Amino acid sequence: MSSAFQDFGPLSERRRAEKQQKQRKRFMIAGASISVILVLSVVGVATSVYHSRKSDNAGATASPVEELHTSSKFIKTICSPTDFKDVCESTLSKSTAGKNSASPKEIIYAAVSAITDAAQRGFNHSEIFIKSDNPRVKSAINLCRSLINETYDELKLALSRIDMHKLEDLPNQKGYIKNWLSAALHYQGMCVDAFPKGEERTRMEAAMKQGNELTSNALAIIGAASKFLSLLDVSSIAGRNLAEEKEKDGIFLRADGFPTWIGEETRRHLRQTAKNTLKPNVTVAKDGSGDFSTINDALNAMPKKYAGRYVIYVKAGIYEEHVVMGKEKVNVTIYGDGSQKSVVTGSLNWVDGVQTSQTATFAATGFGLMLIGMGFRNTAGPQKHQAVALRVQSDNAVILNCRMEGYQDTLYAQAHYQFYRSCVIVGTDTAYILQNCRITAEPALEADKARIRSYLARPWKEYSRTIFMESELGDFINPDGYMPWDGDFALKTLFYGNTATAAPARTPATA
Repeated sequence: MSSAFQDFGPLSERRRAEKQQKQRKRFMIAGASISVILVLSVVGVATSVYHSRKSDNAGATASPVEELHTSSKFIKTICSPTDFKDVCESTLSKSTAGKNSASPKEIIYAAVSAITDAAQRGFNHSEIFIKSDNPRVKSAINLCRSLINETYDELKLALSRIDMHKLEDLPNQKGYIKNWLSAALHYQGMCVDAFPKGEERTRMEAAMKQGNELTSNALAIIGAASKFLSLLDVSSIAGRNLAEEKEKDGIFLRADGFPTWIGEETRRHLRQTAKNTLKPNVTVAKDGSGDFSTINDALNAMPKKYAGRYVIYVKAGIYEEHVVMGKEKVNVTIYGDGSQKSVVTGSLNWVDGVQTSQTATFAATGFGLMLIGMGFRNTAGPQKHQAVALRVQSDNAVILNCRMEGYQDTLYAQAHYQFYRSCVIVGTDTAYILQNCRITAEPALEADKARIRSYLARPWKEYSRTIFMESELGDFINPDGYMPWDGDFALKTLFYGNTATAAPARTPATA
């Protein structure tokens, strides 16, 4: 078996025991410095009263369930778990005013569609700085322009999923919907963070405030869908348990160690990977022995429409190129001869005027990305601050046996469902779920580990969540594990933890 597929074979004895006991492990997919932001299209829905059923006696007193079916009552109910209740109630009341017989599903739909106009206004606000001479501001404006489309796409997916399913089916779809809404929320935040600290950023934060609040509210509403439907006495919801709900959220690992959101076709592909029997569509070789000499050339030659998974084999070599896989590159597998043999390297960085998200040596957006046995480096150095080696925005992404090397923001797990296994992240704090990975210091920095404190993560955003599981931590990691960002910011809302993590010193504390 080649080094590209090391550690990707039979399950451990412990996993086999778990399989026999049919225990499922909770797998939380979210990011420390990766909050998720979105914006989308508005569809106004007006309503007044929804009668799902009528009393046999017209003059009979309405039951609590029947009262809940009135728009005003239902709006108050679905807004109850949100962080911005007044915004929720006023927005939904306006969007449902003027029409009769608005259903609960239409009101839920309105909660998501209301994000669009607010987000549009927020993004467009960046244009008021168009005459600025500050290159940072100009690059921020350009980034916000691209993020508008990203946000719309996420919101369209969420609205389409709500529209195509019956009310009672929404709890089964909430994992997908929350995934897209979270991405939309992240993109809104990216736009704000792109501006330098000062007047411009402060004004952008104010402009984005309503869009952020509406997106946060929609996430809370979708997350509590089962509770609302149970109150409405929707029969198919009765008896649904928490385990079923979380499985629909896609946060369980199956017995084979992979998340439930990984489909059967991808599983079959992974089995081929484990057996080292992948058949590439094209081969990239720096020495000219393949179909292409660069990864970019191979991607550019990929058919616009391809049924199934497109496989690119990258032979051993150092590939000095900046790779950006657009949204149209879906279901692509790129595998190499090993994470220290097939390496993509670059040096874009923040100090030289590049936005953090655009510094990535390798960036991917298209659905279903799979990277196996590849290395990604950003050699800009610590003096250049943010310099990303790998940025993954792809939904349903699987990263196996890969190595990311850099100094700050080495791995940028930007949005959506992502799964990392048996990876090595060198030279920086990292974020997201890391399973069966090794976190090490750059060898050249080993001598300074006693002088320089290193931590696993710090909360860049208010609801930062990070879990290190079944991983090996070098002794350069401070025993506290995690550190504050700015005073007590986010300390009451974050979740940081680890499980089954080995370290020479004591393991990090769980917040």
